[in-house]
Amino acid sequence: MRTSELFKIARKGLWGAGAALPIAGFAVALFCLCFAGAVFFSVRQEKAQPYEIVAYTEQFSQEEIAKIAQTENVTAVTPVLEVPVRITVGVYTADLTLTGIDVAYLQGAFSQGSVFPEESVMPYIVLNTAACRQFTNGEDRPEEELPAVDWLGARFSIQTGEGTSAVVSKVAGILEADENAAAYISLSTAKKLLRKSGGDTAYTVLYVRVKNIGCAQSVADALVAQGGNVVNATQALEEEWDKKLGEMTYLIVTGGFCLLCTAALLAAREKAASLQNKGAREMLKWMGMANKDLSRLSMIRLALLFWPGMAAGALASLSLPAFLFPTSAQDSIFLLGIPWTVLCVGILLCGCVCTAALLPVRRHAVRRDW
Repeated sequence: MRTSELFKIARKGLWGAGAALPIAGFAVALFCLCFAGAVFFSVRQEKAQPYEIVAYTEQFSQEEIAKIAQTENVTAVTPVLEVPVRITVGVYTADLTLTGIDVAYLQGAFSQGSVFPEESVMPYIVLNTAACRQFTNGEDRPEEELPAVDWLGARFSIQTGEGTSAVVSKVAGILEADENAAAYISLSTAKKLLRKSGGDTAYTVLYVRVKNIGCAQSVADALVAQGGNVVNATQALEEEWDKKLGEMTYLIVTGGFCLLCTAALLAAREKAASLQNKGAREMLKWMGMANKDLSRLSMIRLALLFWPGMAAGALASLSLPAFLFPTSAQDSIFLLGIPWTVLCVGILLCGCVCTAALLPVRRHAVRRDW
């Protein structure tokens, strides 16, 4: 029997309240599974972000720093020395804190120049764009406009304190990062400047870069076990992730329950139809319907209910964030965008579950009646 004829037969009796319930069940199931998948991908993406831990103690030795560098999930470690300075270039002046770090630790895209050398006679500085904006000549200028300075060619004067002589330096590069003003120098240069001003050159602060946020807490615990005091640990983030994953579990349970109930309803209706419509099937057999057409008819009836439900669930999932008005990025999991991968997997899962639920019913009907 032709497919078009099977569609005409399958459409009969599928409209009204009898069709609304399974369509709604499919829509709710897909809606819940889509947002559960969105939560999973969101948390996984957040945990995959690189993270930096700051550790403090009275003094870190080189052996302790080397041991921390070998800790699992640690990708880079550097001692940190901070040097408050006043930097002058031409008529422009800025009060900044130079951060002495290991040259291998410095990361980021450069808009000009490159990283400073590990050792040099003249101090070399790496500024970010926000630090460049700190330079002023006392005149007003647009906030986003940089001072008229030849950053890589000009000579800069560094003064570490009142009464100290200025040190000539140059800028090695400009980082594109623009969140907070930052200026970096090598550890050897930082030590020289601190000794010049009578400052302490002991390593009391470490920056520890870990593979991702998800493993930051375990690394922080290891640092505490080695006698360090840790800030920037991710306890608040861990609590937020646990909350989201709990909501994801509720969505999976709700979506799975709706899907199973819908599949059971369709299977029960199909079984009842096979018992009640034996006369109609005999007539269809007389009209030329083969054994395989009975299974095709069942699948067509499922498709006529399945795809409207999937369309409704997908439309609700994709459009809901546009109707919500967040006050922050973490107000609700229903503000998350639905990845297309999640949507496709949800549709495939719903289809597989319902098809598996109907197959035993159809096989039993075919063996009994045909």
